[in-house]
Amino acid sequence: MKKIFLTSNMGSIAKVDGEKVPCIMDNSNKMIDALKQALTMQNKIVVLPSNPEDFERNDFFHNINESSFKMSGFTFSEIVTIDNRNKNDIKTLLQDANLIILGGGRVPIQNKWFKEINLKDLLREYNCVIIGISAGSMNCADIVYSYTEDEGDAINPNYDRWIEGLGLTDIKILPHFEEIKTKEMDGLKILEDIVLPDSHKHPIYGINDGSFIEINEQEKLVYGECYKIHNGVIEKICDNGNIEKI
Repeated sequence: MKKIFLTSNMGSIAKVDGEKVPCIMDNSNKMIDALKQALTMQNKIVVLPSNPEDFERNDFFHNINESSFKMSGFTFSEIVTIDNRNKNDIKTLLQDANLIILGGGRVPIQNKWFKEINLKDLLREYNCVIIGISAGSMNCADIVYSYTEDEGDAINPNYDRWIEGLGLTDIKILPHFEEIKTKEMDGLKILEDIVLPDSHKHPIYGINDGSFIEINEQEKLVYGECYKIHNGVIEKICDNGNIEKI
């Protein structure tokens, strides 16, 4: 079985004089430690971003990832980002990957792209460590909870909030939960008016930036502040600095 980390934000970017620059990853809930323990080798990282056409953004995060992993004490010698410039070589590029990162961004765009490149079937061939970041974590699920993306989605009866994902886990993630608690769209409160009613269909796990869920052969562990949302009820299941089984 693959080892999977579902994160909200790895904390690899800092702002200095208004500019986004790489920094040591957030290890407040032992993300760096858990990742190093999971990795048996540190040779090659492959990144699949959210938008295969946004080359400028993809290159920016490629450089951020390359620097942040080095600053955080990892020894990877190669990092490869796959988008529309090299997607035809995806099978070759995925070979020998020790770590695959599914980047953050817009859930439906990434979901559609992952289907186009048949990523679900491709990942069956690899037993490496996989990290999801925000949208990447959400798209790891068998059924993805894509609560909303644009103005108008929340009140659009044709917007499908439950879509097929990569099937790496049955856990549905709601990242950046500290923001979701107060966020509104289309005149609706996202948490109270959208997420809570939807939680009657499937349980949803809200994680804050800095928290993450580790899935391995034996168990599912949550590190840091996390909430289980199910049947219209929000239950805090873990605090910062703690580790709990799901």
